[in-house]
This record gives sequence, structure tokens and C-alpha cells, in this order.
Amino acid sequence: MTTSPDALPQPGANPRRIANNVLYSALGRAWSALLLFITIPIVVHSIGTSAYGVYALVSVVLGYVAFLDFGLTAAVVRSVSKYRVAGDLHGMGQVIGTAITLLTILGLLGATCIVMLGPWAVRSSLHIPPNLRSDASFAFQTAALGFGCNMLLVVFAGIVQGLQRLDIFASRTVVLSTFTSVAQVAAVTLGGGLRWLVLATVIVSVLSFVIFVVAARRLLPGVSLRPRFDPKAIRELADFAVFRFINQASGQVTFQLDPIIIGIFQPVATVAFYAVPLSVTQKFHVVEDSVASAYFPAAVELHSRSEIERLNRLYLTAIKLVFVAMAFLIVICAGYAHAILSAWVGPDIADHASGIFALLAIGYGLSALIGIPSQAADATGHQRWTAAFAVGSAVIQLGLALILVPRLGPIGAAAALVINVVAQGSIFVWLVHHRFLKIPLLVVAMRTFTRPSLAALSLVIFVLMTRNQVGSVGALLLDLIVASLLFVSFTFLFRVWNHQELAVADQIRRAVWNSRRIRRV
Repeated sequence: MTTSPDALPQPGANPRRIANNVLYSALGRAWSALLLFITIPIVVHSIGTSAYGVYALVSVVLGYVAFLDFGLTAAVVRSVSKYRVAGDLHGMGQVIGTAITLLTILGLLGATCIVMLGPWAVRSSLHIPPNLRSDASFAFQTAALGFGCNMLLVVFAGIVQGLQRLDIFASRTVVLSTFTSVAQVAAVTLGGGLRWLVLATVIVSVLSFVIFVVAARRLLPGVSLRPRFDPKAIRELADFAVFRFINQASGQVTFQLDPIIIGIFQPVATVAFYAVPLSVTQKFHVVEDSVASAYFPAAVELHSRSEIERLNRLYLTAIKLVFVAMAFLIVICAGYAHAILSAWVGPDIADHASGIFALLAIGYGLSALIGIPSQAADATGHQRWTAAFAVGSAVIQLGLALILVPRLGPIGAAAALVINVVAQGSIFVWLVHHRFLKIPLLVVAMRTFTRPSLAALSLVIFVLMTRNQVGSVGALLLDLIVASLLFVSFTFLFRVWNHQELAVADQIRRAVWNSRRIRRV
């Protein structure tokens, strides 16, 4: 059964819609990152570094949804985008319903494994102090419920993303992240400790699931969202999902396994010294995710229509935007590492973690640059290559971490990340440009990297001149504000943005301004 395209939200692969989606996604994720920045020092000082180390490990378990969905979330986004172009409500419903069934099964299996293995890990594998073991067991048991709920949540969030309605996604994210932070701070300040902290996190997961189910139903009133089991839909999902799963599973090893390795070889308190700067640098991917969440469905749409020139223009703009943001974040976080941590969580943790922070800033900043090429490979049907390189990255990261962490401590894991990203990431990016998109490297360099690099080098000079003069929180904030303004000025001075990009930005600015005027009236 095929219906008119008018029955579905219209295709949105135009510059303004894509830019709006990037803006909405970035604002929502930036708000979440800001709340995390505020929440972490309160939580750490309220429950202690050892208990926070346990919470960091529980968060890793909850984060495993990102790959234990076996790539089905990304497959749903891709299929929803394709069926939207075709105007096929029936096919979309078959795929969504089948994904719900499969992820329900996976959620139940995963939750059961967490319930069974959590207490064993607390007793036998992790260096958890005896006085924390009871709370740690409770934390893992409770996380099982959150895992199962998150597994279903990703389907309905994927529907919203596939329809390119990131305005809805972002607004829900702002509300839920705010509620999460308030609940977590209340849990620890009221004396609930680790138990209440984990319980508050899981309750928000349940609430998130309900909110996104309602959003998906409103966006697709003509599509049944009931569970089903359609063989054709399974084949369609599996054709893409299996390779995305390999990619995601490898990414979990690369980016999420380090705290566990540190917990195995080092005292649990050292996990906190790694987890605190990790929580900041992992948020670098907020920028990449914000761009990628808008780029991927639009790229699928343009590739389906064989609009290669527009696809390549979109790619160059997307990767340039990520590069500009990463250049700024790497310079600021590496240059002011000790000052930022001292002002945020105190000088004691800063003394142990500033070197880790600087290396993680470099590693995660560089890894974010690989995100858009990975999305480009997947959108153009080359997901096998993305998966292969992701596996190679996981093997390199695991091997280096197992060698370096026992010898160097937590900073060894950060060093392993930098070595890994530089070693295999540069080869993969070259492959995407040369073979998949067929964009000459000189064109990529001139249109995306050269001018932003000049702006970044100018910022490096300012940071080197001021980093040793930061003696207070006020001085740090002043330096960060000045650095931000200077960097923005440098991007215009070196003509980083082309006329089309500036025109789209101006359209968005005018739209935002007009909407504010309408609300005031």
C-alpha cells in the first residue's frame, strides 16, 4: 500500500531545514552538556569519588543501549527517511512495528543479563570498597530497568529523527535533561546517596520513553506503531543494521570500555579521575551528533534522488562546521585544562586529571571529525567499510589500553585514544573522500580545513599568552569569553564561511527574530 507523499511530512533536504535541524539539535544537546557541567561537581562532592566511580560504571552499562540495539535505531532512521520520500505509510509501519518487536526482545534479554551479572561483577571483578558493595549491587539491579526502557525509547526517538523533526527532539531533550539534573541533585543533596542517584536516572528514562511515544504518534497519526513481525521488514532492517551494529559495538569498545579497564587494574577512585574529564570531552560529540543527526537523513534523501552535487556540498559544509567547533574546543580545553578542572571540581581532582583532560580533549576532538565521514559512508551504502574500520579502531584501542593502563594509570587510556584516532582515522577519512564521495583532497582541504586552521592557530597564540595568568574563576571566565569572541572574529577574518552558508545563517536569524516579535505581540 502506497499513499500520496502529501500524507507524510514533506522532504526536508533543503539548506534552511537542515540548518534549522542542526541548530535545534545543537541547542538541545548543548543545554544537556551545560546541565551536566553543573551537576557533576555537586554529585561528586556529595557522594564521594568512589561512589561516583561506581555511578560512572553504571552509566556505561546504560550507555550500552547505543550498540546492543544491534544497529536497529539507525536502520529505523534510514528507513523512515526513505519511506517518507516515497510516501509509503504501510511500509513505514511495517518497519517500525518490526523494530519495536525486536528491540523489546533485546531489552528483556539485556535487562536479565544485567540483573544476573551485576552482583557478580561487584563482588569479583571490580575494586569496590566493602562499604559500597551493597549500594553498587542495587545500582546495577536498578540499571537493568533503565536499560530495558532505553532500548524501546531509541525506536521512537529514531522516528522523530527520521522525519527530520529535530525541533521536537530538541525540545523534549531540554525538558528531560533539565528534569534529570534536578532529580539527581535533589537525590544526593537529600542524602539518598548512590541508590537515589541511580533511581532518579532510571525514572527519567521511563518518563523519556512515554514522552517520545506520544511524539511519534502525533507525527504519524496514520501509521500503526503496534509491534509486529514482518520478514521483509526484518531483511530491510538487517541489511543496514548489522553493519551499523558492528560500528556501534566497536565504538563502545573504543569510547566506553576504558573506565572498566581502569576499574579492573586501578583503585575505583582513579575511575573518577578519568570519568570527570571524560564526561566533558565526550560532550565534544554533541557538536558532531547535532550535525550528524540532521545530515544523515538528509544525505539518505539526496542519495536516493541521485543529487550528487548537493550531497557533496552538504558534506563539505557539515564537516567544516564540525572542524571549526572541534578546533576551538581542543585549543581551549587542552590549553586551560588545569584551570577549568580547578574551577569546576576543585584543585585536588585537577592535579590528578588535568593531563588526562588535555589528552582526552585532543582524542575526542579528532574522533568527532571522523563522525561525518562515517555518516557519509553509511548514507551512500558503504556501511561495510565503516564497520570494518570501526572494528580496527576497537582492536587498536583495547590493545593499547590493556598495555598502557597497568603501566601509566588512567592517563594511559587517554594516550591510547589519541594514538588510535590518528592511526586509523586519517586513513578512513581519506577513503571516504577518495572512493565514496569522489571529492579531490585538495578541494576538501581548501574548502573545509585550511581557513579554519588559520583561525585555530591564531587562538593558540592567545591561549599560550594567557594560560599561566589564570588565577581565579573570574579570570578564567573572562579568558574564555574573550577567546570565544576572538575565535568567531578569526573565522570571519579568514573567510571561513562561504556566501551560501552566511545566507542560510541570516535566514535562520531573521526567522528566530520574527518569531520572537510575534510572541511579544
